[in-house]
Amino acid sequence: MAKLGYNPDEIITASTTEIAGLTLGKPITAESVGSPFGALVHAKENNQLYYITDGVYQLVSHPLIAQNRFPNLEIQEVSITSLATTTPGTPLLLKDGTLMGSTLTNKIYVIERGRKRHIPTEEAFVALGYNLKNVLWVDEFTELNHPTGNPLSVPLESIENGPSLNPLMVSTPTDKAEYIGDKFETTVDTYLVADAQSGEILAGKNIDTVRPMASFAKIITAYRLLTTGLSQSKITTYRPNRDATLYNNFRVVAGERIKNSDLLDAMLVSSLNPPVNMLIANVDTDKNNFIKGLNTLVKKWGLTKTTFADAAGEDVKTQTTAREYLTLYDNTTNGKILPPILGKTSYRYKEIVDKDGNPNHFDSNTNLLMEKTDLPFRIVTSKTGYLDEAGAGLAMKIERSSDKKQFYVITMGNPDYAHRFDEPEKLARWAITTF
Repeated sequence: MAKLGYNPDEIITASTTEIAGLTLGKPITAESVGSPFGALVHAKENNQLYYITDGVYQLVSHPLIAQNRFPNLEIQEVSITSLATTTPGTPLLLKDGTLMGSTLTNKIYVIERGRKRHIPTEEAFVALGYNLKNVLWVDEFTELNHPTGNPLSVPLESIENGPSLNPLMVSTPTDKAEYIGDKFETTVDTYLVADAQSGEILAGKNIDTVRPMASFAKIITAYRLLTTGLSQSKITTYRPNRDATLYNNFRVVAGERIKNSDLLDAMLVSSLNPPVNMLIANVDTDKNNFIKGLNTLVKKWGLTKTTFADAAGEDVKTQTTAREYLTLYDNTTNGKILPPILGKTSYRYKEIVDKDGNPNHFDSNTNLLMEKTDLPFRIVTSKTGYLDEAGAGLAMKIERSSDKKQFYVITMGNPDYAHRFDEPEKLARWAITTF
């Protein structure tokens, strides 16, 4: 610690939950002091920059990347032959949150989880609070090194009325909102309340508006997995090339093996994405074929506005309406297997094969209402969802404490992510006192 120049007062205490999504790296020992943060080198023979760490070298295709990632590292002049003892890695990318501009196309992107997301209009750029002076302009080669993500889309009304709590969220203008039944006042763009026994829709707002599904998609994915032969007792190996996803918060490394029933918990209770691909590999060698099967299934159910572009809900083109999702949710959660999983408040499991010295996993349900003990209803099943474009969403089957009557409560397009469970709780309380 002393050789690195640290002061004990600089140490920040973090909980196990806060660091659960991080991958354990190699220990920094007395022998590694001097270059624990890697090295920036310039090869004289080819005039290229490289970043070297843990025996791996990565091409730094533009000097701005070095400044962006390692502003305090000095560039060392070396011979290219010195790289012979290291292994080539992928090109180094700009940090997440960086604004990147292309000198060839003049397009501007924001880097998110290693992918570039195009900001299509100047109005959207301004509405998001960005400043042109913060854009790093790079060449075409550097631009192409960054994988492409979904373009950023900002609703017109957000641009006209100024930034909202979530200016990226697809929203319905207030004067065009459509209601069914008794009206519940809320900032949430879409809500639906239905009788769980009869399926009758008792109240709703914008229930036929097509919206990104986000992680709501995982329920029908789980349903199809289980109905096409997934064995919960079998074990699946994590393979990054096959299983890594855009939103990759699963604490797992290559070669680790996990029981399928535990992967279902990780997928549905804590809404992690890599387990989706891991489980699909058990029933179909072609992920696109599995997604095609999802679309065939919803068409069989008569859902004409529901489409799947992926199985985890990362793609904004995976979409549905509240009315159709009610049918989807009801059809998939009335069996014997999914309800117990969707009703869990937490889970804990141990990897069958551990590679990084951290075999134990545990997490709480992403629906924080599951932790409350003062609700006048019981949450039978639930699933959360979130994308910037979708806003926060929550689907629940709840049971009124007084007479055990059950309701479906669905919210989509909640712009207030920080308080995303406040409105669904209010809606559920309103539903059980109104109907």
